[in-house]
Amino acid sequence: MLRKFALFCLGCGLFYAVPALAQFNGYYGDNGQYNQNYSPNGKPIIFLFYNNEPCDSCGEAMYNIQQAFANNWQGVYNLEMINYEEEEAQGDYTYADAYNLYAPLVMVLQDVNSNGRFTNYLKIPYDMDNFTPYTFQEVMMSEVPTFFEDYNDPYAPY
Repeated sequence: MLRKFALFCLGCGLFYAVPALAQFNGYYGDNGQYNQNYSPNGKPIIFLFYNNEPCDSCGEAMYNIQQAFANNWQGVYNLEMINYEEEEAQGDYTYADAYNLYAPLVMVLQDVNSNGRFTNYLKIPYDMDNFTPYTFQEVMMSEVPTFFEDYNDPYAPY
């Protein structure tokens, strides 16, 4: 009985630790070369970056994220879904360099200062080996309020 309980605790710990390990904090820089001043209304942005690589579960994960956003943060934050490979091919933006994008699906929580410039961000890659579309949505539900509250975002829900 004790062994089963220990295995259960270990499993739960791994379930919550793996998403935490997949996150990367960064600072975009008020005047950095990649600061594209993308948000004209000054609201923080939830970017959902994807590329042209095939990903069987990415579509479902993107749908789940859209639903979570619509149900919780519509009008509070901006949600931008961007094919970063196509944007860069057109020469519009340099998202891959700015956020070191390499995965087929990456969520970036981007804080914006009062001047509309990008500052702190949190990058959460969709790891197809460790996430399901539902767990990726759960990570979002946990990280959005925490991240934006940590940076005293005036739009933070808490």
